[in-house]
Amino acid sequence: MKKIKMWIARDEGIYDDDYDVLEKGKLHLFYDTPLVHEDLDTRTLKFDGARCIGEIPSYMYPWIKEGDCYELAFNTPYFTNFIRIK
Repeated sequence: MKKIKMWIARDEGIYDDDYDVLEKGKLHLFYDTPLVHEDLDTRTLKFDGARCIGEIPSYMYPWIKEGDCYELAFNTPYFTNFIRIK
């Protein structure tokens, strides 16, 4: 069996001076290990430096906190080619 690994990570949100949320941290799905870096424009921590599959709507995984990164691993049998060329 082959193992498929993916990572899901949430960026740090943007807050005002009273710590009210202006923008919730974005949630991303990666197929390579993401690295965290500081965005100089917004002064927040963001996950980057990896191959990103896409952005996931934040409401789908509300339990993932800002700055958290989780590894998802799946054991799968070899894939069958489902595309049939006639």
